[in-house]
Amino acid sequence: MLKLNPVITATVSATLMLVLLMGAYGLYSLGFSGTFSFDDPANLDGLLSVRDWQSALLYITTGDAGPLGRPLSLASFLLNAPAYPDDPTDFFYTNTLIHLLNVCLVALILARLQRLTRGLLPESPWFVPLTTGFWGLLPILVSTSMMVVQRMTSLSTLFVLLGVLIYLWGRERHGRLFPTILTVIGVGLCTLLAAFSKENGALLPLYLVVLEFTLLASAKTPEQSWPARLLRWSILMPSLLLVGYLLSRIPGLAGGYEGRPFNLAERLATQTVILWDYLRLSFLPRPLALGPFHDDYPIYHFSDLMVWLALTAWLAAIGLAIWLRRSYPLIAFAVFWYLAGHLLESSIIPLELYFEHRNYLPILGPVIALAALAGRMPITPRAKASIIGAYLAFLIFVLWQTLSIWGHRELELWARAHPNSPKGIQMMAQAYAQAGRTEESLRLLDEALVRKPELSSAAMQSLRLRCYGNDLRAFAARLTMMRQTLNTSDYSSLALQALEAIRKLHERGGCPFLQTADLYTLTDLLLSNPMFQARASARQYLYRIKAQLYLHEGQIAPTVYNLEQAFIANPDLGTAVLLFTVLHNSGQTKAAQNFLKRATVQASTFSPWLRQQWLSMFDQLRQQTSHYK
Repeated sequence: MLKLNPVITATVSATLMLVLLMGAYGLYSLGFSGTFSFDDPANLDGLLSVRDWQSALLYITTGDAGPLGRPLSLASFLLNAPAYPDDPTDFFYTNTLIHLLNVCLVALILARLQRLTRGLLPESPWFVPLTTGFWGLLPILVSTSMMVVQRMTSLSTLFVLLGVLIYLWGRERHGRLFPTILTVIGVGLCTLLAAFSKENGALLPLYLVVLEFTLLASAKTPEQSWPARLLRWSILMPSLLLVGYLLSRIPGLAGGYEGRPFNLAERLATQTVILWDYLRLSFLPRPLALGPFHDDYPIYHFSDLMVWLALTAWLAAIGLAIWLRRSYPLIAFAVFWYLAGHLLESSIIPLELYFEHRNYLPILGPVIALAALAGRMPITPRAKASIIGAYLAFLIFVLWQTLSIWGHRELELWARAHPNSPKGIQMMAQAYAQAGRTEESLRLLDEALVRKPELSSAAMQSLRLRCYGNDLRAFAARLTMMRQTLNTSDYSSLALQALEAIRKLHERGGCPFLQTADLYTLTDLLLSNPMFQARASARQYLYRIKAQLYLHEGQIAPTVYNLEQAFIANPDLGTAVLLFTVLHNSGQTKAAQNFLKRATVQASTFSPWLRQQWLSMFDQLRQQTSHYK
């Protein structure tokens, strides 16, 4: 076999990588003219309050997007804070740079794997850049960079890939003590950094276990040396602890599903199908099948034939991977890397069913396996190059189409592709309304409600738009329908936001057809809805709306009661300040002081920076009380 000069090989690979990075940036720049997405404000609005290092630390340490708060991702958003909320271009630019850094890390990992796996991966100078391009140009990865908040996914992946690279560096040192200790420390640090970017980063040790027992199984290492055993146990123990933690959570998960339109069994049944659907969409993508709206995905049950076919196929794939682990480790690597990457977000945790960005790192395993197997196709080099080139050209073409759609935010295309998506309907209706096309917006919402009357967001938005019209009959009909459906409708934060907008409009004298009693009724219906009742943040929001209604009418006692209920549901500084102010201004000074004492105890359970913000505000409120004595 002809051996190329190492210098020539490195030059060819480096040149191809440079072309890949420039081309990928050019394609992704097509999406820079897009807009913020539906999940962005919840995580970015805190940027508006950042004025100095203290407020910046408060923003970083008070995130609630996940159990760990994701402070590193929030810190990265500070880089683009001046552009929010007017222009997302800077955010897209930073997201794309992170993606390109990940592309480079994948290339370095593949190059190191080539050396470690003794011919398991093709040694051609084309393999690393083409495989890296195969992954980096997959259209299914677009939403990770074009939805601003999904920087959490790509940043976490960056630290995971860095951890993999460090592990391979240590693995090459053949069990020597000092490199092993450095590797264990490096992998541990990368796991923490990845997890504090997004909780999926905790999967780094599990990814390494998959790598160790598949592709690296044949790599030379002194198996009996205790540094080598230390390296293996340093990834096995965290992986076992993570799996054990997930299993221990199963008995207490029922409460988490109360606010979802599916239960644990239905989620597991649906995920068996979705995981195959992700693979289909990854390798045979269609531009209109990709996008931000997948909340209309059908819910499956274990009695469905599709579920049993998908489950049987997964069991067969796992069995085949175990059987062929030694003879065909690439197959085992592809299966177990993909499934390991979906362990958190596509298993028992009560998250939404479907998101494209969940494949950002898991799909790398199948990509590497397919690229390596394609390089060994028993055909002529010319035919092989033609097939690989044609497929990459197809991916690039679909990627160009996909990014063009994201860049122009073609909501109508996405909405037509997902006519039953609540998020798609709401965003399309909002776009119509902002463009002055109110009748089209109402028609879209009304058609959606005919198909699915339980869409609380569509119903509330429809009522809000009708506040600006003069059709009393249509307004009354919508209100009557909502009285019948809101207590059993689907949960939507958009419904809460629309209700608050209606309240503010009513207090300004708008919405002449609406009575205050109607607002109380709508609020109570949502409070009695199990989907809303199960969420502390929703209860807090609704109790605050009721309190504001009573306060506007000058009814102090029910105002205080509802603010207290809001604070109990989800302690919030804004609610605390409002409750204190109402008590103090109504002459209930002692009650106001007693509340501050209770709230101070509550603040003692918070993080240091949040606690300091609360205590500082409480000191100001106490000074107000002293001033008016």
